[in-house]
Amino acid sequence: MTPPRPRPERLRVGSIGRPHGIAGTVRIVGLPDWFTLVTGAELIVGGEPMHALLVRGALVDFAGISTREEADALRNRVVEIPADEAPEPEEDAFWIFDLIGCAAVCGERRLGEVVEVLDRPANDILVIGGGLLVPFIREAVPVVDLDARVIEIAEGFAEPAAE
Repeated sequence: MTPPRPRPERLRVGSIGRPHGIAGTVRIVGLPDWFTLVTGAELIVGGEPMHALLVRGALVDFAGISTREEADALRNRVVEIPADEAPEPEEDAFWIFDLIGCAAVCGERRLGEVVEVLDRPANDILVIGGGLLVPFIREAVPVVDLDARVIEIAEGFAEPAAE
């Protein structure tokens, strides 16, 4: 088991999706349910600071972006916030950096460590060293103990998919 990773300088909160309308509005995809963007926030988009002029749920108007084409040019860029401005997650919610390095176990059997968390539309996917992919849902991951740095994987999800 690896010790907790130090908190990074920036935390990913989503990525830019498709433009919304013709005036430069973008949709942020992958936002955690428990995290709310706010009007006036300074976000980091693709590594560059950008000012959110107006936020309506997952729709954002950024300063300097006023056309659909400019909004489309931002598509797929990662959206981050400074870590020192990040709220603590709600109960049963986690920042990705907290999960990386946790030991994945199934009963007494060690499966490996979480090496990556994939952001997917239906749910996140834990990538366990050795290639095991586990949907990050309660049925598959009944216990996450960040203090012990252990994630329990349910038996039916503890084996790689058959070819």
